[in-house]
Amino acid sequence: MALVLNGRCLHRPVTGVERYAVQLQAALRRLELPFRTITTRHASGITGHLWEQLVLPLRLRRHDLLLGPANTGPWLVRDHVLVVHDLAWLEHPEWFRGAFGTWYRLLLPSLIPRVRGLITVSRTVADELARRVPSTAQRIHVVPPAVATDSEPGPAPTGPPLFLFIGPGDPRKEVGTFQRAFALFRERRPEAQAVIVGDAGGVFARQELRPGPGETWTGRLDDDALFALMHRATALVMPSRYEGFGLPILEAMARGCPVIATDLPVFREASGDAALRVPVGDATTLAGAMTELANDPQSRAARVRSGLLRAAHYSFDAQDAALHQALRAYAPELSH
Repeated sequence: MALVLNGRCLHRPVTGVERYAVQLQAALRRLELPFRTITTRHASGITGHLWEQLVLPLRLRRHDLLLGPANTGPWLVRDHVLVVHDLAWLEHPEWFRGAFGTWYRLLLPSLIPRVRGLITVSRTVADELARRVPSTAQRIHVVPPAVATDSEPGPAPTGPPLFLFIGPGDPRKEVGTFQRAFALFRERRPEAQAVIVGDAGGVFARQELRPGPGETWTGRLDDDALFALMHRATALVMPSRYEGFGLPILEAMARGCPVIATDLPVFREASGDAALRVPVGDATTLAGAMTELANDPQSRAARVRSGLLRAAHYSFDAQDAALHQALRAYAPELSH
């Protein structure tokens, strides 16, 4: 048996899903497992879906096991290990554009029970999936994302407070809550700045997005620019209403950037006690947390230290071990 990575997502703009797919590809190389990647540059929209459903199955050989890292895959292929990043398409269909949401709600409820195995990026999503589709409970393995941590935190940033927000186009991220909290914070610290990274994306329902005072909206940034912002920021703020994992939390903590996040089960799983947690939709409490990290250097330094320790749990060695364990369960003949 040979493993085949469904590489359709590898030519799409990078979000957490695409970053995770790249990580799995690298993990397979480190594990020295026999695999090949099949990809297409026609990755988005209806063309991408047709390629995945009709062309990809024809390019598989007998006894291949397909690894789908990005939520979807060909319905015809049952020898398939599918990564489910979250169930937002099921829990909150109103967040997505009509065609995208309709396709997911048509495909995934029939695809998920058919495949040989399932991987989720968090225990929270694994439990959610098992509750929604009980027949999958014994076929789910958790393989979290990984991150490389800085060996030592850098110096505390100087200058006006700067808060970082990622993903304004995704309704679950609650950019409006962030903007309201930042406006409250600027009443006390009018020199403060916010940097909002990302664009509207192609799958989410349209929102009225308007920059406010002190806000810089950058659009998409490459990793070097994003990570440089994390080094400069007073904190990364993630006031999300729902997430499957929240990789920016790990990426920020690994670079000595404290995190303020909503008190979601998946964020508690990912960040432990390292993040400063606030209730969903509560801009006043969020502004208070921003004030704490901006005005109390000792509190911020403590969050930096605990964040680095927490991020270290999500090493590439740990990811490799989890992936290898999952693949052994689904296809023992792949092990060595």
